[in-house]
Amino acid sequence: MKRAPARTATPPAAKTRRQKRPLDNLLALQESGAIYRALVEMTGTGYVILDTAGLVEDANAAYVRLTGRRSLEEVLGRSVVEWTAEHDRDRNAAEVRECFARGCVRHLEVDYVDAAGVRTPVEINATVVQTRRGPRILTLCRDISERRRYEDELQRAERLESIGVLAGGIAHDFNNILVGITGNISLAGLRLDEPDAVRELLAEAERAAFRARDLTQQLLTFARGGTPVRRAAAVQELIRESSAFVLRGSPVTARFDLPADLWPVEIDTGQISQVIQNIVLNAAQAMSDGGRILVAARNVEEGAEPAGRRRRGRLVRISISDRGPGIPPENLRRIFDPYFTTKEKGSGLGLAVAYSIVRRHDGEITVESDAAKGSTFHVFLPASKRGPANVASRADGRFAGRGRVLVMDDDDLARSVAVRLFRAIGFDAVPATDGDEAVGRFATAKKAGQPFDLAFLDLTVPGGMGGLECLARLRELDPSVRVIVSSGYAAAPVMADPARYGVAGVLAKPYRLEDIEALLHRL
Repeated sequence: MKRAPARTATPPAAKTRRQKRPLDNLLALQESGAIYRALVEMTGTGYVILDTAGLVEDANAAYVRLTGRRSLEEVLGRSVVEWTAEHDRDRNAAEVRECFARGCVRHLEVDYVDAAGVRTPVEINATVVQTRRGPRILTLCRDISERRRYEDELQRAERLESIGVLAGGIAHDFNNILVGITGNISLAGLRLDEPDAVRELLAEAERAAFRARDLTQQLLTFARGGTPVRRAAAVQELIRESSAFVLRGSPVTARFDLPADLWPVEIDTGQISQVIQNIVLNAAQAMSDGGRILVAARNVEEGAEPAGRRRRGRLVRISISDRGPGIPPENLRRIFDPYFTTKEKGSGLGLAVAYSIVRRHDGEITVESDAAKGSTFHVFLPASKRGPANVASRADGRFAGRGRVLVMDDDDLARSVAVRLFRAIGFDAVPATDGDEAVGRFATAKKAGQPFDLAFLDLTVPGGMGGLECLARLRELDPSVRVIVSSGYAAAPVMADPARYGVAGVLAKPYRLEDIEALLHRL
């Protein structure tokens, strides 16, 4: 009979090792967790764990401080939206949902607010983790108040620098213009016995004055004024003419790629022409030794825009490319700042004006640049649903004025000039210093049986009744009165859409006799 093999006894020490292994693992995990928790606490970073309903399951003391609450119990089981500032609530709630869908959120910035209404800007980075209880969002939050303060100070310093550059550029340009005005007028005074020479010198002074007008219009465009007067228009010919005008006499030529089926766009043709001219001029200046600029345009279907576009919907994209040295990366972020330029020629105002005009057309302007390939500016304009509008032709010939015109302007010089211009056309022009005086003169003339046929009103009268209020008062006296409004600052909507306000016409300052005649021809 065979004896069964004897069992080998398990050493007591081995038994102890096997029995302790799960406990060792648990202790190791707890130790590891404590280490990571300590590291997070040392950085001052708040962490919070959210359940599938977006409610707080756990958080550390730093996170509780960020929420403005006093204890963990005040945040447990509650939604993070409760301590999110009102303007960020919907976005934060949406990001919680998106986090579960995408698996993470990176560099989200929202404002938290405490019970007293004090805001704390925080940066959030979150990741979805799988647990025994299901998916959870593990979130790390940092107070970025100091960073925001630093960024604000930096932006303030940059704005002050830009204002300084702007002021210096304006002073430089206007002083040059004033030399052209005062110098030519002085020379004209010395040659009064030579009528032809005087006329030429005065014409030169007038050209200088209108350079000043163009400069102020550009300044207003990227400030608060320059409201576009839009109509549906085809842009192919506008692009060709604007580009050709700038390149005339230049060693730079243009190649056009403009499809015949481009959609019309709702634009102020004068302003968009200025955009094209400014960008083409910038491209030509980048190629001082000559070369060829590519000017192209394309329809961009809705949904086909590149990622990151600010505007959506059907667009027309105008692209202007040069083969110059490109724009240094450090200058790209300032390329649209007024009076910022790295060129020997040019004021640095053109691209700032182009940017402002395009934004006021609900469009967008971007730039790509490479030292080896040059720069390309893209102008995105919303496509129109209407066909191009017909352009009314301008009447020729002098205007023969008849009847009485009431001229209201608070500026003595502007009022005096306007009265003399209307009298030169043939009107009996009567001055008024503000709206109250204009209403009084209008009522007196009507009562005397000598009513005014036209009122020419300055739109803005500081501290007094301006053009629109005056218009309303005149309409009470005579509903059929025809009114022209004038302004040196075209921020008011009436300058862009006069018919909506019952205005017969508008005239931007400064103006000439020919400008008044042209407007009266159209009325």
